[in-house]
Amino acid sequence: MATQTHDSKLMHLIVTLVGPSGCGKTAVGEALAREIRAQFLDADDFHSAENKERMRSGIGLTDELRRPWLATVRQAAEAASEQSTVVVACSALKPDLRQQLSRGNANWKFVSLEVDGQTLLHRLNTRSGHFFPASLLDDQLVTWVPLTPEEGFSVDGTWEINRIVREIRQRLDF
Repeated sequence: MATQTHDSKLMHLIVTLVGPSGCGKTAVGEALAREIRAQFLDADDFHSAENKERMRSGIGLTDELRRPWLATVRQAAEAASEQSTVVVACSALKPDLRQQLSRGNANWKFVSLEVDGQTLLHRLNTRSGHFFPASLLDDQLVTWVPLTPEEGFSVDGTWEINRIVREIRQRLDF
């Protein structure tokens, strides 16, 4: 049975799925949000048109370009968390980027979806309609710093989505 978002244990919680493009953040995030009756935010929706065009053209983002985007994601997630639990899909590839999102707020819970490079490449090459090209995957893999235990936990992103959702719920105790 799905948990009610008015449950005081879940109110203000921001579960943030992180990892390189293609690891399943959006698919898992949407499924998790449905199951726990949370609001879902895809950080990709908050990219500027310029950032999307840059990536579409095969040019990766710098941290300078990521900062305003992450500030917008943080503001949207924290505003939404006033009303319900929020699930966010956001690459947040490095600890300093994750820190920019959470600013030490204990309501932010980070979960990484761990997927090997070959599987990521296959997923990127077989999806359509997304601005992020497979040619930028190496840049993300070089930038990616896995979560530390202090930041959150990892789940095998190659598992079936329902199994990933069950694991996240169990690990977050809801």
